[in-house]
Amino acid sequence: MRQSAEASGLSHYLRVLRRGLWIVILTTAVLTALAVYLSARQPKLYQASADVFLNTQNLAASLSDIQAPYVDPVRAAETQSRLARGPAVAARAIQVDAGSEFAAEQGFTPWEFQDFHVGHHLSCLKSSG
Repeated sequence: MRQSAEASGLSHYLRVLRRGLWIVILTTAVLTALAVYLSARQPKLYQASADVFLNTQNLAASLSDIQAPYVDPVRAAETQSRLARGPAVAARAIQVDAGSEFAAEQGFTPWEFQDFHVGHHLSCLKSSG
């Protein structure tokens, strides 16, 4: 007797779940479509960050045992920051980024492409000079 009561209780729960299943599926589909639509409408924003180690040690002075002049670390950091934001660095970053598509097509890793890119420029300089 107890088994038939448990079986009928289980079948009752399954019927309830089956009846409400379309609500779950429809809600999931609508919310997924809404999320895709809203994310596609958002403007594309890109952000990057980097940690840079600034070394103020003068290699030439270290090798020749000469006392290097004092360099204000805040001023040196500001100078390096300005140089990093300059148009030459931006142009080089764009050049490397544009080359990354070529590198991916050719199967280069970023480091291999950098070596290839520098080697290509050196060979162009040698042939023109």
